[in-house]
Amino acid sequence: METVSLGFDVSLIDLHDSGFAKRTGLYVFHESKKAIIETSASPSIPYLLEGLKELGITPEEIEYVIVTQVHPWKHEQYLTTF
Repeated sequence: METVSLGFDVSLIDLHDSGFAKRTGLYVFHESKKAIIETSASPSIPYLLEGLKELGITPEEIEYVIVTQVHPWKHEQYLTTF
């Protein structure tokens, strides 16, 4: 798993979209109310959860999920994960 600090309390988690590394990423904002910006489809959720674990964040701590696009069959599972 690859997580990268981008500075300013923001991290990037590689979501391995369609099995390809560095194809899509998820941004994590480490504020008092944690937020993520998702950019991938639901098959990437295992990478997301592992990345959050590496950052010491549980899914229950995520208060905001910002969806960049909506294809219900691809992204709706993100909204039920948090």
